[in-house]
Amino acid sequence: MTKLDKYFPLWSKILFATLCITIVTSLAAGELARRFEYNYLTNNLTSQIQQTFNILSATTIDSLITEDIPLLETIMLQISSNYPDIEFFAIYNELQTVLVTWGALPAEDSLQHQVFQQPVIFGGETFGYMKIAVSTARLQADITKHVNLIRLLIALILLCLALAISLFLHSSVLKPIANINKRLLHLSQLNHTDEQIILVSTNELDRLNESVDLIQAFTHKQKQREQQLHAAKEQAINANTTKSTFLATMSHEIRNPMHAILGALSLIDKSEMNTEQQHFIDTSLKSAHILLGLLNNILDMSKIEAGKLQLEHRPFNIQEILQGVTSVLEPLAHKKHIILNHASNIDAPLWLLGDDNRLTQILINLANNAIKFTQQGQVNVMMNVVKESNYTQVCFTIKDSGIGISEHKLSHIFDDFVQSDSSFSREYGGSGLGLAISKQLITLMKGTITVTSQLNKGSEFRVKLKLENTMAPVTEQPASPTQVVREGPPPHLLLVEDNKANQFITKTILQRAGYTVDVAGNGLLAIAACENQHYQLILMDLQMPEMDGFDATKGIRQMSNININTPIIAMTANATTEDRENTLAVGMNDFLMKPASEDQLMKKIHHWLN
Repeated sequence: MTKLDKYFPLWSKILFATLCITIVTSLAAGELARRFEYNYLTNNLTSQIQQTFNILSATTIDSLITEDIPLLETIMLQISSNYPDIEFFAIYNELQTVLVTWGALPAEDSLQHQVFQQPVIFGGETFGYMKIAVSTARLQADITKHVNLIRLLIALILLCLALAISLFLHSSVLKPIANINKRLLHLSQLNHTDEQIILVSTNELDRLNESVDLIQAFTHKQKQREQQLHAAKEQAINANTTKSTFLATMSHEIRNPMHAILGALSLIDKSEMNTEQQHFIDTSLKSAHILLGLLNNILDMSKIEAGKLQLEHRPFNIQEILQGVTSVLEPLAHKKHIILNHASNIDAPLWLLGDDNRLTQILINLANNAIKFTQQGQVNVMMNVVKESNYTQVCFTIKDSGIGISEHKLSHIFDDFVQSDSSFSREYGGSGLGLAISKQLITLMKGTITVTSQLNKGSEFRVKLKLENTMAPVTEQPASPTQVVREGPPPHLLLVEDNKANQFITKTILQRAGYTVDVAGNGLLAIAACENQHYQLILMDLQMPEMDGFDATKGIRQMSNININTPIIAMTANATTEDRENTLAVGMNDFLMKPASEDQLMKKIHHWLN
């Protein structure tokens, strides 16, 4: 029965229960009414018969004493005609001898008759008996009719009540349950998009239970998915951390030898050489700078992907940006016999807020590509500005007369490691990261870059930026190194560096510049040196064995150390923003990225010594 229950809806069960209650109640009420009315009418009949006996006793006493049979028969006929339910009537003398009789005496076990017998008494003496048999068929028919009417009335009342209860249950219970079930089924269906969910039960509560089971299964699967996503997220974070660690480590490990290579080549370049040797040195320097540029591009792309690249927000003269880009690339264009032009619609300096280094990087990337892919003709770098009250609209246009880009390659030109043709990387060189990085940087600046090109006719890149206006900063004119007059012994510097090649190259550069240099191979040796000797400036590497540059700086900045106020310049191959911030946090004064050129190193030293 329980298995069959789920195939019947709840409303049908309520209706069935109501019908059963109606039938049982009406039957019970009818039976109670029958018994009550039967008893009531039977008592009534008995009372009437008793009154009839009393009347007959008074009227027949004389005839009974004299045994006047004709008179008794006349009385009997009158009684039977007045009471049609009487089926038998007999009068007996005191010896119970029948004097007169009318009708037939029914059987003793008849259920539709009642027999009454009473003596005729006068003055305390019995003179005879009377017996009457009354039919109860009409009485029982009336009772049955009344009972049926009662049953019908009760059934109608109960059915109306059941209908009202059903309507109430439908609106207050069944309909909300159906809506809940529908919503739960819809939620379950969202998790089973590839299959149609069919509920077996037609019972609303069973269907609701099935839907809840589906939701529970869905929740379980959802938790499993969340756990999988959490695990995947952790893996992605770990992979990204591993990637960042790998890039930081590789940057450090590559920049350290690059510092020694570039320093050594720079020192050799200043010595006397023949033409062939000079060509070797120039080629080596060019290759080293290309390798360094590729490393910087990879690090920039990694920072952009990780969302860790932060733009500066400082004043700069945009005219100087335009002139600086063309002056840097002028030797390259001259070497290829290409005319490099620059033009602007303004002549006066224009100071704006932004990241001048990244803007320079973008323009050098675009102009360098234009020169690289142009064999003859010219490259034009043009700037058009529209100054408003608070902002200035800046548009840079880099146009060349080079090989151009095919139309179907234009949509992918800003993708990572993409060039307009794979053969170009062999003929012209390059990693294909310059345009991708430029695009990302321009997006970070909330600008746009577009390109139009025709094969064998040239390309035109257009960069649009909206930069905030500002006033020219008031700065003191720094004294140039040639203006600094030193008196007394040369400044005493401490070089803290664990790499032997870098120790040798940097110490040689500093000694040739006229400085006295001590070398410490790690942080512990640096602290020990600073406790015994006062230095005018300290060059501090960050990653070293036994004690790194951060802890060494903390030790030097202790109150007991005589070099507590000595300027410390972080000179490291670590290229992350966090490293720059951490150097300042522990008490260093400046930051110099390896590989650093001799000019960069001298400028930093002159700045802090003067």
